[in-house]
Amino acid sequence: MQVAQAARPFLEVGFEVVGGVVEACVALYLLVVLCREILRRRPDRGRSDRIAQTHRDLRIAGQLPRPEQIAVAKFLGMRSAIDDFHESMIRELQLRLDLLFDRIDAMRVDGLPVRAIAPQGAIYLSVQFDLIGRGAIKTNEQIRRLLLDDAGFAVVPFQAFGLPNETGWFRLSVGAVSPAQIEAGLARVRHVLAQRPVL
Repeated sequence: MQVAQAARPFLEVGFEVVGGVVEACVALYLLVVLCREILRRRPDRGRSDRIAQTHRDLRIAGQLPRPEQIAVAKFLGMRSAIDDFHESMIRELQLRLDLLFDRIDAMRVDGLPVRAIAPQGAIYLSVQFDLIGRGAIKTNEQIRRLLLDDAGFAVVPFQAFGLPNETGWFRLSVGAVSPAQIEAGLARVRHVLAQRPVL
């Protein structure tokens, strides 16, 4: 199911699709629904945790304009549409993660200073750009700037997640990119890495 199809309940209550805003709202609501469903299915969470989460979801929904509330209520009854979207979302994310991992691993096999940990079920991939000590590069910030400035490729250093060391480890996300964007971005990264001094 496409997100545009999921927008039908919104359109039935008077919304107009303007620049994909309705589709974005539907995607956000689906994410909330999926998170709530995951919480419901997790036996390690206590009943009070599930009630608290549902309360938070309802409080958020209560702040929405009435037409959106009506549309969401109608959409939540479309269980097969939600399941179809969930399956499609997981399939598309896995495709992108596998593509990102495969292209980075191909660079490693070709002798470039990069390696990745195989995808483990999120929208992120952990990648090490082993450039510390190559030329004038001494920090993850220098690697981040190099990739951004020379390859137009954004990465988040592990320091953002509490790792203090300058190890060349970064997190990459596939949440908002297409396979074509991944291919093009990694071609630019390959070019930049091929120009770095070999240790």
